[in-house]
Amino acid sequence: MPLVDCDARSRQSSKDVLIALVEHLKTLYVAQLNAPQEYAQ
Repeated sequence: MPLVDCDARSRQSSKDVLIALVEHLKTLYVAQLNAPQEYAQ
């Protein structure tokens, strides 16, 4: 999980952190789909 700075008082900063989280989860999901079946859990 990447570390991302966030100023919770700033709407844009909070939005950027949520976008980074979704992009990271998407990357993990795609990697799992492309993994050979014997390694996928």
